[in-house]
Amino acid sequence: MGPIMVDEKHSSQHQLLGTPARRAVAYTAAVAVLAVIISVVFSYLTTDAPGSCATEEVFSCISVNRLILTFGPSGVLALGGIGAFIKTLRTWRVGGPWMVWHASGWVLFVLMIMFVATAGGALIVQP
Repeated sequence: MGPIMVDEKHSSQHQLLGTPARRAVAYTAAVAVLAVIISVVFSYLTTDAPGSCATEEVFSCISVNRLILTFGPSGVLALGGIGAFIKTLRTWRVGGPWMVWHASGWVLFVLMIMFVATAGGALIVQP
């Protein structure tokens, strides 16, 4: 029996806690934290006095802050997910551990869907 040949190019793909996984997790966390920061800042800025829009039409009361609160975090998560998928493709082409970047992209897209589903309430004006 001869020595066991280990292909170093493929042995790094099975390393789940290695540097590529840390980079993907850090990237995902940074994008998610940025989306949460945008959400918190603009939710604070959009707090209106009760009844401030009671005499106006619904669509004329929608401010820029409300629009940013609705579409800002979702846009950040969408761009982050697209960036993760681009990194997936580039890593796959060179034969690296692409699965962590693929998972990162899907996690960011799921978070984007959650933000889109819940952010519509920012556009609803309570008379």
